[in-house]
Amino acid sequence: MQDAASSSRNVIRSVTTVLNDSTGLAKIMTEAGYPRIPVMGDRDFYQLERLRRRIGAVHEAAKFGLTPVLAPSDQLETIKHALRLARESATGGDGGAAEGEPIRIGTLTELTGPFAPWGVAVRNGMQMAVADINDAGGVNGQPLELVERDTQSVPEEGVTALRGMIERDGIIAAGGVISSDVGLATARIAEQEQIPLFLVKAGSAAILTPHSRYTFRTCLPSAPMTMGPVANYLEQEGLTRAGAIFADYEWGQSVREAFEAQVGGMQGVETQIEVAPVDESDFTSYLRSVQELQPDVIVATGHPPGTGAIVSQSAELGIDAVVTGPWVTLASVME
Repeated sequence: MQDAASSSRNVIRSVTTVLNDSTGLAKIMTEAGYPRIPVMGDRDFYQLERLRRRIGAVHEAAKFGLTPVLAPSDQLETIKHALRLARESATGGDGGAAEGEPIRIGTLTELTGPFAPWGVAVRNGMQMAVADINDAGGVNGQPLELVERDTQSVPEEGVTALRGMIERDGIIAAGGVISSDVGLATARIAEQEQIPLFLVKAGSAAILTPHSRYTFRTCLPSAPMTMGPVANYLEQEGLTRAGAIFADYEWGQSVREAFEAQVGGMQGVETQIEVAPVDESDFTSYLRSVQELQPDVIVATGHPPGTGAIVSQSAELGIDAVVTGPWVTLASVME
């Protein structure tokens, strides 16, 4: 069996061969539904020339350590057909899998522990997406199959789970990581094993680097980007006192650095910082320390699992301040 890197090189080589051969181009365009094949008009050649250039750009980007972006939507179907034909050429006709054999994707997320509210939602969303895709015929006739693993919000558990899915379950990609601690640990494995890993949150600035090739963040800005809006809000509203509670883990530390640089560096703004364990649920003592500042704003963005409790407990203490934070469930605020 070919290893992943060799198979990938064969696919790219076959794509290039197909795209450089007029017969292959005609076949791709016919498969893609272009009516003027095999008599190819200017528009057909134009579309394929764009595809040629994009594949060339991917190669050039890789040379300089850049991550290529997805092709425009008007080329996606053509690319899909090109890749399918290339895979057939590289593997002898069936892409290395029997008809109907499932394509396995890992759900690697926090189903227990302090990040479970987000992890359960991600797991449910992935299940719905896979069901929709399979109901529509799967991917080239093959169904998708989710392999689900709970990281328990623990980096070591995430690493063990990801390695197991790669080595025993044969997944081709994984996604769903919430915790930045888990994201940092599993990203290293994804890069080593060349398996795409999609982080749903995990926004610590330490995770993605210029050398990341197989790790992607899909829905959360990195930590340094979160404090700019807070600083802008303070300036626009003329507020001068900002308290903050950070969790003692990768995301919290990364947000704290941004807070100190972007908010703490503002002229005339006083700050009060408290650090709590990531699994803390009683923030009374931390809030009493912040209360001494008489804050206009309490930044809870750096403690996602505790945001709901910080909102409700600050109100119970009579603290009249705006609380900023990430998305949390209503139940966590109402507890």
